[in-house]
Amino acid sequence: MKNNIAENHLSKYGRFGDTEMYRTTKTGPGKGELWHVNPQEKSLMDMYGQSGEKLVDLIGSGTKNPITNKEEKWLATAALFGLSLYQGAEGASNLRESARETLGLIDSQQDALDESSIKLDESVKAKRNLITKKSKKELGEISKITGDKMESIFKETEKISSGTGFAHSGQVENIKNESIEDTRESFKSMQEELSGEYGKSLGEISGMYDMETARIKAEKDRLSLERKLVEAQSKRKFLGIF
Repeated sequence: MKNNIAENHLSKYGRFGDTEMYRTTKTGPGKGELWHVNPQEKSLMDMYGQSGEKLVDLIGSGTKNPITNKEEKWLATAALFGLSLYQGAEGASNLRESARETLGLIDSQQDALDESSIKLDESVKAKRNLITKKSKKELGEISKITGDKMESIFKETEKISSGTGFAHSGQVENIKNESIEDTRESFKSMQEELSGEYGKSLGEISGMYDMETARIKAEKDRLSLERKLVEAQSKRKFLGIF
């Protein structure tokens, strides 16, 4: 708990949108060290683990925070605005070069989102197939149990009917019919319960899919807007921007 408080305390020193602290994996590019990251990068690593960590390491700035001495992963698009006040001395050509690099980073992020969409579709399809197979298997099992019970009822009542000293055969028929009806009702109840669980599971998967699809779309829209802004900036001269 103390470590978490101390780590979170460092987040206030983050720059250019890095409002979070993230403890990297020991076997990933961060080697277990703390990184300054923005909320989107943290979400990416929470969701995809070490693969997300590698992507953030690729697209992040990789600079050292001057106060915490921790590596920071602010995106160049955010830094472009934060640094613009003192970039004027380097001239418009340097700004345009920086913009081209930023466009490359945006492309990398867009490619990662496209890959995430593909993996999401594959994951959802696999989960749906698994649930469907499981449901069919369970339905087959309860159908077999019901069939075996029906067969047992017929055999037992036939055995009783052929015996001697038992009450009127009509009573045997009534017992058989009642047993069959109870078995059918039991099967119907189990079938409805199984169908409800199947529908609930599919609903949960669809909800997760819609939520993640919306998140990816929002990220793509954000990157598309950033691309337009950076492309426009790369075509201007420094004094025309500020």
